[in-house]
Amino acid sequence: MRRAHVEVKVDNIEVAVKFYIHLCAAQPILKHSDYANWMIDDPLLNFSVDLHGYGPPGSTHFGIQVGSEEELDQFWEYLNTAGLVSRDQNDLLCGYQIQHK
Repeated sequence: MRRAHVEVKVDNIEVAVKFYIHLCAAQPILKHSDYANWMIDDPLLNFSVDLHGYGPPGSTHFGIQVGSEEELDQFWEYLNTAGLVSRDQNDLLCGYQIQHK
């Protein structure tokens, strides 16, 4: 299963969390003093806000989340075959979790 991922840098985590609780109609699944994350099922979206992302508040990064190492390998092959620029980021600490990107 693939899920879109969007992260937004904010300047006030508490204000942002209150806003996105209402917008997403859900509580975050993970919340820290500088980060919050929602896993939304409709639409399939991994959405997070944080204080330490890249660039000024309002900056975002986007990705596609996959469910397994096998699916990640297949997606990398697809990207490479299509000639799209990609960069491995394995064992990266992101969103308070070790991730492979």
